[in-house]
Amino acid sequence: MDKQQREQHDVLRRWLLVCDGQATPDEEARLFAQIAADEELQAMVACVAQDQSTLERCLSERQLENQQLGDQLGGVAGEGAAARLYGGAADALAGRHAVPARRNQRTTPRANAWSLFPLPAGTGALAATLLIGVVFGAWLVGGRGGPTPVASVDSPQSVFVAKVSNCVWGAAPEGIGANSLKLRDGEVVELLEGFAALSIESTGWRADVQLEGPAAIVLSSEGLPILRYGKMLVDLSSSVSSRGVTLDLPLSRLHLSAGAKVGIASLDNESEIHVFSGFATLESRRDLSNTDLLTVKGGLLISAGESCSITSSQGVVTKAEQGDANPGLFDAEGLIRGGDIRVTDDYIGAVRQSSPIAYYRFETFKDNSFVNEVQDKFHLHAKGPVRVAGLPGNRYVNFYVGDIGSRYLATEEPITDELPADYSVEFWMNPSHHHTATIVSFLVPELEPSIEAAQPPTTSKHGLLIEIGGYSGDALTMRPQKLRYLHRHSPDSVGGTQLFSDGNHAVREWQHVTCVKSADQMRLFLNGKLAGQTQEVSDLAEGLAAVVGQISDARTSRMYFGELDELAIYDRALSEDEIGSHYRAMGAFEGHSNGL
Repeated sequence: MDKQQREQHDVLRRWLLVCDGQATPDEEARLFAQIAADEELQAMVACVAQDQSTLERCLSERQLENQQLGDQLGGVAGEGAAARLYGGAADALAGRHAVPARRNQRTTPRANAWSLFPLPAGTGALAATLLIGVVFGAWLVGGRGGPTPVASVDSPQSVFVAKVSNCVWGAAPEGIGANSLKLRDGEVVELLEGFAALSIESTGWRADVQLEGPAAIVLSSEGLPILRYGKMLVDLSSSVSSRGVTLDLPLSRLHLSAGAKVGIASLDNESEIHVFSGFATLESRRDLSNTDLLTVKGGLLISAGESCSITSSQGVVTKAEQGDANPGLFDAEGLIRGGDIRVTDDYIGAVRQSSPIAYYRFETFKDNSFVNEVQDKFHLHAKGPVRVAGLPGNRYVNFYVGDIGSRYLATEEPITDELPADYSVEFWMNPSHHHTATIVSFLVPELEPSIEAAQPPTTSKHGLLIEIGGYSGDALTMRPQKLRYLHRHSPDSVGGTQLFSDGNHAVREWQHVTCVKSADQMRLFLNGKLAGQTQEVSDLAEGLAAVVGQISDARTSRMYFGELDELAIYDRALSEDEIGSHYRAMGAFEGHSNGL
């Protein structure tokens, strides 16, 4: 936050402390003097007062529903499909990316019931009353207009899927797809992998909701998403309404101010809230009395630029921390990256010293192909809307999540003719979200035969597949959040030996991947460390071309969404020391780490 934003943030906190009876008379006096001298602060506090009224109305109208919903959703998160499919993914959604602690020390709050503007006793009450008059008077005199009366949320006129990636749906209305289906209240939408954007429109009110698998929501009677588990981004900034909304979460309720944009991650007894604009109040169904975070009327206040993570156990919040909001954690569509990759001369030199037969830095694009940096063959021909991002000297390929249709890179001659026995494949990847995708494959080319047959084949004949996993409907084929390395001696659609990584790969974070085949062994490395190995004695067949970005040159199945750089292919098995030295030779990344 800049200096002005931080000042407004501090004023907001102190104002709410006054309203909740937690400020001393001296603190109140200093706050009133600061606001009286600044028209922008007066306008901001007027907006806050209006939003407080809105949130209070939402609460009072739905007290009974709160209890009923708590009974319904209390045990959902731990028993849903995400728990069955993803096992220990709680740390992936709410633990591994936990925000750094930044607690607010304060005095013990006085008891306060939920009521609009609960005023402190004595001189504080008089001062707070005068402040409300001063602020709203300045708002009206300044020509800004007074607060608009708050109405209840209308029933939605339309709730539909605005955009999807290659998604795998669990529980969902049949035929779901981009602009193809209007969803109704009470319907369950379960997204096992991929990314989908929902649009909710009512009279004078609008919300854009982004859902990223694995996640599940239920639509309320107002069309608002009730999050069962997973991650979603709710954006009210396009709404013309001056009122906020209330969202139900597992074990809590989130009140959003008008125009707010908030990211939510929730699984089991852990939740994170990231506020990017406006502010939010988190009303937990668990006891918050043992936390030292700022509470307003019993809820945790989260301002723009802040995040809050809470962990509960046996009906009590055991951990609550505040930190900075991280937009990259939720922006799969825009792919806010885990920083631009910065390739060093040391890394380039280390790769060249290992003598690859092909090295693609994606810096030189000639004759519609990315040039092989080490010899004049095996250039990667671009098909479809393949994009390049980054600055000269540090460019990389971007397979954008909004692209449709076939787009991939492929060698125009067989590459396995120079890989008769041992081989290694090395690259840096930055997936946009969890999905099932083929990053690199060696296969029998399919495009020309499919043109002659007037349709692409239904299966491919692969000798090698390097993929990121998700839920594909067949647990024997893919595994959620894992890397997959498959080797076949005879190219086919079945058989061969496959190896999954021991740990999970990340999303929106650059990471180093190396697959190595030696005389009798397959090994998989993630970020320079061994992530899995198995026995295999066969060699690759000759006549296989390399395809990058989707499962084959003729089928748009298992499309990779994300970024790729520094792809190198070797005709020998790299040693573990070489792989570690390559990883360590890469420079630091610019920006935030957005891994899950």
